[in-house]
Amino acid sequence: MEEAEFSKGLAESLASGAFRLVLVLDEAPSELVQLVGYLESISAGVVIDLITVSAYEAGGEQLLVPLRVDPEHHDEQVPASPVGGASPRGNARREVDGSDAFEAAIQRAPEADQPELKRLLEWARGLERERLATLRTVLGADRQILTVWVRGEKSGLVSIWNEGGAYLSLWRSVFVRLAWDRLTVVEGITGEPIGQGSTLREIPDELLAALAEAYRAAVNGQPRWNERDFYVSFGDNEQRSWDDAVMFGFVSAGGGEWYTRSLRQLESGHRIFVYIPKGNGVGGYVGVGEVTGKALLAKDFMVGRNGEDVPYLEVTSSPGASQHIDDPSKAEWVVPVHWLATRTRQDAIKDSDFFANQNSAVKLTHGYTLEQLTKAFAVEDQTPASA
Repeated sequence: MEEAEFSKGLAESLASGAFRLVLVLDEAPSELVQLVGYLESISAGVVIDLITVSAYEAGGEQLLVPLRVDPEHHDEQVPASPVGGASPRGNARREVDGSDAFEAAIQRAPEADQPELKRLLEWARGLERERLATLRTVLGADRQILTVWVRGEKSGLVSIWNEGGAYLSLWRSVFVRLAWDRLTVVEGITGEPIGQGSTLREIPDELLAALAEAYRAAVNGQPRWNERDFYVSFGDNEQRSWDDAVMFGFVSAGGGEWYTRSLRQLESGHRIFVYIPKGNGVGGYVGVGEVTGKALLAKDFMVGRNGEDVPYLEVTSSPGASQHIDDPSKAEWVVPVHWLATRTRQDAIKDSDFFANQNSAVKLTHGYTLEQLTKAFAVEDQTPASA
């Protein structure tokens, strides 16, 4: 491929936010597999290939066997079987349901580590008895992990490790998605922000009690849509301008049915939180407003200027807004909005934990994102009701 062709393709992918990531590892922990699955589920244009490579020896030669890990069917996948007498090398790893295997491994741990491991195991089994968690053991040559999945999910707020002692891993992405309102309490006890896979060796009873409450919140407080709030992705480019959107009161999308179909579901009374993607140089939220009418083709959309209603296409600063003007499947569609609060691109509200999606409009049920944005924009908080 020519350098110019490659550069052009790269620029187009970055601008559209559509690209493929390939991660190659010697092993893929369950938490990573679930994180990849979650990222793919909320990012329509991103494909993530997670590849594990196992090493075998056969006839004096080393063989490398790759396996693509599918997050949706991870439990059904098994490592490649040795062929022709090949013997595996490295840290063999397998997963089994339940916690019995983890308990058996505790008996082989140093005596000084056993009381804390047993304490954490009993805590996790308490969650299981309360029907808050599903337990699963990951066995390796030098470590054992008890995954404590939220019931009904394939990811957990914490994992328990038996590796050179007992410790916990905390998973921020799961907290933000399922128990965002418990973050402050847990972080107040740990004394530091929870990261993705943060580890703790000092685990007081107060922390375990707070984590149990977080599991209860995750199971009993699954969010549902509040019948009002939407996330809107606004591609600020030659087809549409955020400055125009603020001035004339609208959001828009175009270029194909995939982009416009979701936008056209917006109706009067819906509240929208507008996000400009990273591919357009921002990666943050820039406005909140109330929809005042149904979507219209850009050629039919009228805006107020100098006390008169004029066609939007006559005043827009975006040269691409009139592309495919006579083809509804590709043309720009515009939704009128009354803005409650807006920000410039430079002052966008950013947080790596915020919900983001490449669909033009999506029902917003991500409680953490709603909670933080309503505070930042100083608008009414109407986070999704609990199921």
